[in-house]
Amino acid sequence: MQNENKPSILLNWQISELFGWGIAGSEIFTYLALKGKLQPVMGFPIQDQYVNGIDNLRKSLLMPSFIASNDLVSQLTSFSENNPGQTIKINLPVVHALGNQFSTGGFSIEGQVNLGRLVFEVENFQNYLNISEKYDAFIVASQWNYDVLRQYTDKPIYLNHEGVDTTKFYPSPKLGLFNQEDFVVFSGGKVEYRKAQDLVLEVFKRFSSNKNDVKLVTAWQSIYSFELSQGFKGVLDAGLSVDSNLGANIKQWAVDNGISQQKIIDLGQIPHQMMPSVLREMDCAIQLSRAEGGTNFVAMECMASGLPTLLSECTGHLDIMSYPNAIPVKVLPHPIAQHIYGAQDWREADIADAVEKLEELYAQKKQHGIVRPSDHFPRSWMQHSIEFENIVLSLTA
Repeated sequence: MQNENKPSILLNWQISELFGWGIAGSEIFTYLALKGKLQPVMGFPIQDQYVNGIDNLRKSLLMPSFIASNDLVSQLTSFSENNPGQTIKINLPVVHALGNQFSTGGFSIEGQVNLGRLVFEVENFQNYLNISEKYDAFIVASQWNYDVLRQYTDKPIYLNHEGVDTTKFYPSPKLGLFNQEDFVVFSGGKVEYRKAQDLVLEVFKRFSSNKNDVKLVTAWQSIYSFELSQGFKGVLDAGLSVDSNLGANIKQWAVDNGISQQKIIDLGQIPHQMMPSVLREMDCAIQLSRAEGGTNFVAMECMASGLPTLLSECTGHLDIMSYPNAIPVKVLPHPIAQHIYGAQDWREADIADAVEKLEELYAQKKQHGIVRPSDHFPRSWMQHSIEFENIVLSLTA
């Protein structure tokens, strides 16, 4: 619980169960507030709708820290409204959430120490190096991000791999919602070119063409569906239709591209806390991202749940290829999307290789069943948060 004697740190982003940064914020905040040496403050108000997925016990223990965080945010908001355009200066270490081209949200704020927690997929930093000068050091979530960033700055860079809540995601028996003979494939992540759901559909179309006992379960909806997904087709013939109120019509997208509607189950925008029970019903997972700045939350949660998980062999995925249940899918050797994204390391998964890997898993299930590991997943949010705090402490000592 909140300790008045702990020095504070501002995490300049938002807690939420609806997107990756929000989940990371929730996990780091929880560790620091309950066990850490630093008292966390978020850069956005912590409101009920953002913490609905947190159980009541944890929420009760965190409530003093939520209140203290919101009190400071209220003060910062008041200052910002009364001094429009002015950078807020605060005598706390600040960790800024940074994306492509060092883009950031939240307050325009300058701390006692300024640490950029940077996760990016676009590699063209040349025009943004002046922005990087305002940060004392950077934290990145993959070796690929580390190697790319190192080419552009001599500032300290720390590699801090993200993790999984291993108290929620772990191998356990199925409830048995599907027929025992069904082979059920899962795929998650918001629909966009980078996440390559078009490749997943093409792989599944080829794999399922001569089978009636296979299903693809998707968790592809997101709060960003309209802006990222409208009309998206990638390698497919038909594009995706997105309604601003109803979201992406995943099932129709699959049907329009030659997949039987009986073989597709779209979960809609499913709350993160419901995912463990969903994943336990699956036989395997497939994540064919063209690029991952981190190590892919969905892929790690699938593997932690005991699912063999097909992963495109590129960018952030390379850091988790040695994890239990990771199944590498070859990528084509030439870069893609350079004209759009300035990307050198984005890669297209080899569709034929992915189909072959699914066929092997399908045969394995038919012959003797898919055995799930009994070992714990090697990377937890607790480990991530401890390392994160140690990095901050080393810079503020």
